[in-house]
Amino acid sequence: MNIQRYIDKGVTKIGFLDIESKTDSFKASSGYMISWVLKVVDLETKEEIDYSMILDEAQNPLKNPKLDYDRFLLPELVRTMKECDLIVTHYGTWFDIPFIRTRCQMLGLEFIQHSDKIRFADTWKMAKLAGSYKSNGLDFVSKTLGVKLEKTVVDYKEWTKAVWGDKKSLRYVMEHNIIDVDVTKSVWEKLEATLPVPMRYY
Repeated sequence: MNIQRYIDKGVTKIGFLDIESKTDSFKASSGYMISWVLKVVDLETKEEIDYSMILDEAQNPLKNPKLDYDRFLLPELVRTMKECDLIVTHYGTWFDIPFIRTRCQMLGLEFIQHSDKIRFADTWKMAKLAGSYKSNGLDFVSKTLGVKLEKTVVDYKEWTKAVWGDKKSLRYVMEHNIIDVDVTKSVWEKLEATLPVPMRYY
């Protein structure tokens, strides 16, 4: 990886982001966020810090209807995102970022503005532009590229139980969330040299 080309563009901290959610239609207007993981890599110091949050029983709106399910998850996520110069997701252009933005808007919370000048990259889009895959899904692309990490299976029963605060299911969801971020980072490292440093701001 040519770190200097990123530094020359003002990118010194890259965040690899993934969220987990429970929705009826994969839309923020009919769902909530269960957890988020953001791995922040400092290109100058080589330091990597993993940030994450997940719901807990005390914040469960199904047991306390007065609570806004993911309200307590969002401010820290947005604050941490703003520490990054570039945020990398897989299919996040169409899901993660709009989902987070919409949940923030619905709850009257601050989100990233264009004036924050944070760049975004999407490994789904990178794979589509720079490769030729039968599927651009994270699991298929990572296996095709020889990434050793493997995604865990999405068991929707675990997601449902996690919403109710089941501790075992919450651990399962968080493990899945962490692995998705690590796999996204590995895929990005395989693809980034083939494309320019992203210039897109949201």
